[in-house]
Amino acid sequence: MRHTAVALAIPNGAHAKAIQARMGHSSVSITLDRYGHLLPSLDDQIADGLDRIYRLAEMARAAARPAPMARLQPAP
Repeated sequence: MRHTAVALAIPNGAHAKAIQARMGHSSVSITLDRYGHLLPSLDDQIADGLDRIYRLAEMARAAARPAPMARLQPAP
């Protein structure tokens, strides 16, 4: 029942430290060793988050950049 409770808590956003406290583990390492296989792919989440931050920074930088001035063409 403990494993099932954790398996249901993880997809609902339970943090590893909260699971540690609830299960009475002496360290979060024990919690992650026991239930880590139930965690979603963290690498994808990290990559998506960094990509989102990069894109927002690029948008902010583009908005702050002054518009280029039109080049004057010499009169014929």
